[in-house]
Amino acid sequence: DKHDHSHDPDSEHGHSHTTAEHLHSHSIFHSHSHTHDSSLLLSEDVTDPGVRITRIGLWVNLGMAVAKGIGGYIFNSKALMADAAHALSDLLSDFLTLGTVSVALKRPTSAFPNGFGKVEALGSLGVSAMLMVAGLGIGVNAAESMYSHIFTADEIMAAVQTAEHAHEGILHSLLGHSHSHGGHDQPDLNAAWLAGGSILIKEWLFQATMKIAKDKKSTVLAANAWHHRVDCLTSIVALVAITGSHFLHLDWLDPAGGLLVSTVILQAGYASGKQAVLEIVDHSMPEDILDQARAAVANVTMQDNPLCHVEILEVRGVKSGPVMSVEVDLRVSPKDGNVVTLEDANKISKLVKHAVAKDVKGVRAVSIHTFDEHE
Repeated sequence: DKHDHSHDPDSEHGHSHTTAEHLHSHSIFHSHSHTHDSSLLLSEDVTDPGVRITRIGLWVNLGMAVAKGIGGYIFNSKALMADAAHALSDLLSDFLTLGTVSVALKRPTSAFPNGFGKVEALGSLGVSAMLMVAGLGIGVNAAESMYSHIFTADEIMAAVQTAEHAHEGILHSLLGHSHSHGGHDQPDLNAAWLAGGSILIKEWLFQATMKIAKDKKSTVLAANAWHHRVDCLTSIVALVAITGSHFLHLDWLDPAGGLLVSTVILQAGYASGKQAVLEIVDHSMPEDILDQARAAVANVTMQDNPLCHVEILEVRGVKSGPVMSVEVDLRVSPKDGNVVTLEDANKISKLVKHAVAKDVKGVRAVSIHTFDEHE
């Protein structure tokens, strides 16, 4: 067996190796090359955008959790207190995200040669679990409150029907004070200001965090971004519930808002958790990204080569945190009796490798496997 190692100057770390005439008696060559562009991985700099936006979100969530909790209690708003509970879960997820991203910043080691990308998926799974626990708790609390309102309303209706047969004056008295019976005070309209401010701040945090998450292909940052978006949606629900309860005098509208908030949170937690699990078990990367990789490979293989014909056997890839890895299998067949050497195969591999790394955003590692016409 003969091994030939070469380093790619465009990458901080890259090498290729080839093995001749060792798989089959009819084999001309078999080559394999791969590269890791560690310069494109998350920087260890503390000013890393992912770390910075998470820290900003952490402080914002801390302030909002306190403000909404106090405001919900003072202004008697179930929806706002539910919003505060979710802001608290956002705070916890920020700590988990910050720790996860910090670990992902570490460079590959001999013990972890592929880096720490999977830690991001684990962090994303933890954030998703927090979302679902918070959503379930909010839903139970809101359901209990809703049941209390419905039960009290039935009692009032029974009292009204009894009063109709007893005395017209009693009926008038019951109807005139029906909104204050049962001890369900309406939320103060001032609570709406807190909900309105939260909508603007949280939507900005969502857009900023998601932009960085897409740039880095980070599932944990994306999950944390959805925490902000869900908090924005819950604030919208809280705002509608508070104003509707105040102006329409519908006490049940506020806990109903809490139920809707719970549903949105549970859905977001399930979606982000499912994505994290798929990444942990090395599910194939999205088909649209694979199509981009196939197109990049085809642009190279379709070029006229006087020595050989290059056929694409398979293009596959997986995602590991901020890193997407692509593997390409090629079959190289000589033309017109020409002899294709290992050097020729390696040149083709390098062209394909650079094409994929250049044309497919988010790809950080590319492996090329070349086989002869008999393999």
